[in-house]
Amino acid sequence: METWHDMRARQRNEQVQQIKHLSALKLTQTQAAKLLEIDLTTLNSFIKRNEIRWGVIMQGKKDDRPNVTNIYKTLQKSRDSKKRYESIRQQ
Repeated sequence: METWHDMRARQRNEQVQQIKHLSALKLTQTQAAKLLEIDLTTLNSFIKRNEIRWGVIMQGKKDDRPNVTNIYKTLQKSRDSKKRYESIRQQ
């Protein structure tokens, strides 16, 4: 059985990996915060606390970054798949 400490460590690791993945997609922190449905300040604090390097530092510029809507749909499918996996795993 997984201990409380182990669960917290696993959860933290999953969060860090997800944030690193969003950074690799060349999103701004604002776009990532919208995708995660969290406040930008919360995301920025998490990034600093976990010493995650964020690649995009452009503020207020529009360029050829990926379309946030398409990325959101991809992430949503990933979340749905993970939920199905977790429900099967718990049975």
